[in-house]
Amino acid sequence: MSAKSGDAWDKLRDLIEAAKEPSSTLSQTLRTASPAEVAEILETTFQITGRDMAELMSDLELIADRNSLNWWSPIH
Repeated sequence: MSAKSGDAWDKLRDLIEAAKEPSSTLSQTLRTASPAEVAEILETTFQITGRDMAELMSDLELIADRNSLNWWSPIH
């Protein structure tokens, strides 16, 4: 995880915490709003940009690769 992606993970954590609030309609809005509306909410409210999303996806791909059978392992 790079320093940049660490910032993105912090922003994502803030988003998740806000969506978990019982009085929040954020979770429902993120599930039902249009992609443009969701992007606007992410950028304006949580400062999560497309670049942040790319960093998160890159980290998740790396995690998935390392957990796959295709990853080098000393056991093989």
